[in-house]
Amino acid sequence: MKKLFIVLFSAFLLLSALGGCVPAETLEPITFTEEELSRETKMVPNPDLTGELTFRYYYGLSPDPTYRDNVLYAMYREYFPNVDLRVEAIDVGDMPIESYQTQLAAEVMAGSGPDVVFIEMESGAYINPYKMMQAGAFLDLTDYFRNDANCNPSDFYQPVMDAGRYRGRQYLVPVQFQCPMIITTREIAEQTGFHPENCVDLKSTWEELLPVLRENPMNLPEKEMIYNLYTPYMVPKYAGFSWIDYETQQVHLEDPRLKEYCAFIKDDLSAYTNAQAPIKSGDDFSVSLKQQKNLFIDYSNGCLFNLTRFNFRYLNTDGVNDILLLPWRSVDGGIEVFINEVIGVTQNSRNPEAAYQLIKLWISEEFFANPDVWGQDGAPAASKAAMEAYMKLMQEPLVIYRDNYGVQDAPGLSQDLVDQYLGVLDGITSARLSSPELYTVQDGLRDYFNGNRSYESCISELQSKLEIYVTE
Repeated sequence: MKKLFIVLFSAFLLLSALGGCVPAETLEPITFTEEELSRETKMVPNPDLTGELTFRYYYGLSPDPTYRDNVLYAMYREYFPNVDLRVEAIDVGDMPIESYQTQLAAEVMAGSGPDVVFIEMESGAYINPYKMMQAGAFLDLTDYFRNDANCNPSDFYQPVMDAGRYRGRQYLVPVQFQCPMIITTREIAEQTGFHPENCVDLKSTWEELLPVLRENPMNLPEKEMIYNLYTPYMVPKYAGFSWIDYETQQVHLEDPRLKEYCAFIKDDLSAYTNAQAPIKSGDDFSVSLKQQKNLFIDYSNGCLFNLTRFNFRYLNTDGVNDILLLPWRSVDGGIEVFINEVIGVTQNSRNPEAAYQLIKLWISEEFFANPDVWGQDGAPAASKAAMEAYMKLMQEPLVIYRDNYGVQDAPGLSQDLVDQYLGVLDGITSARLSSPELYTVQDGLRDYFNGNRSYESCISELQSKLEIYVTE
C-alpha cells in the first residue's frame, strides 16, 4: 500500500506539472522507401558538428573506463571531437529516483534542464513518459532517423522502437528491454513430460507447466519457492493488455479476455504460490540446471551479460548444451517485451543534431557490441544489427573469472543457442514502456487473487483510479 500511495502521489504531482491533453488527431503511419531500407546503419565521424550538449543520466558514472557511460563518452568524442559533451550524473545515493524524476519533469516542462535525458523505466519509475510525449516535452526524432543516409530502419526491432512513439512519431528511443522467458533443457523436458510446442500463449503455457511442477516427476531433492512466475504482482504485466490508450485517452479494463485469464489463474495461484515447487529464479542458474536441482529457470529480470557469459557458456562446458528458451507470451500468443530504459531529446535542446547523434550512438552496433560496454551492462538493445553482432561475439571462446571457480576458458555459444535467442527477439510482437499505472493495476488485482474481493469490485475501482490518472 505504501508503494501504491507513493506511485499515485508522484503521478499526481507529475500530471499536474504536465498540464492538459493534446486534442486527438489522425495517426500518421510510418513507412519507408526501398532506398531507406537498403541503407547500412553506421556511425560517421563529423568534425564539423560543434556546440554544447548536456546529457543527464541517473545512477552516476564510474572512473572505471569499462563502464558503459565512459565508453559512450569516449566514443562520442572520437566521432564528434568538436562537440562539448557534458554529462550530468545523478548518483542514486544523492537523490531517490522519484524525487529525481519529479524534478526532471518539472525542468523539462519549464523549458530548462539538459538536452538529452535518460529515463529509468523499471519498478522505480515514477514518471509517465506518455504524458510527457503528449505534452510536447520531447523533440520529434522521426525525421532525424528518416533523413539519416546512414541509418536503416529495418536494422531495429520495430515493435520495440514503436514503444517510444506517440501519435505515429518517434519521441523516445528504447535503449534496453526485457524479454522474460523460461529456460530448461530438452533432457529435462523429456523426463518431465513437458511439451514446449504446446505453449502457444499464456494460458496454454500455464496448462502445460502446472502439472509438471505439481507432480515433480524427477523427484528432485531440492525444492525452492516460486519467485516471479506468474504471481499476482506480475500477471497483469504479462497478460498482454494495454491498460491505457494514450492516443485516445481511454482506459481499457473491460476486455473479456482479462476476466477469463484472471479467473483461470486465480484457482491455481491460491494453492500454488504458497507451496514449494522445483523452480529457480536468479541471475546465475547454470549449476542448478547442470545438477538438475530445478526443472525450470524463470529468467524474468536478469541481464544478457549473466545469461550469455555466466550461464549458457558453463552449461556448454559440462555438456548440457541442449537448452530450451521459452519466452513469455501474451494471451494472444505474441511475444511481449517491456522497456526499462529510454533516452530522449528535450524540446528545448540547444543542439538537436548533436543530441540525435548521441542517441544513435547509444543504440549503434559500434557501441552496443563493444565488449567493454558489456562488462557492466547487459540487456538487449533496440538495434537488431547490434544484437546480432554481440551474439556473434559470444560464439568465440572467452577467458572469464567466475566466483569460486577461478579463471576458466568458457566455450563459445552454440549456433543453435544463438539462433534460438535471436529467434525469440525476432518474434517480438509488441513492446511497452513501464509506467506507474502498471503497478496500480498489479496492486489492484491482488485482492481478487487473494480471494478478498470480487473481480468486478477490483476492476471498477481500478477503472476509476486510472481514469483520474489519465485525465488530470
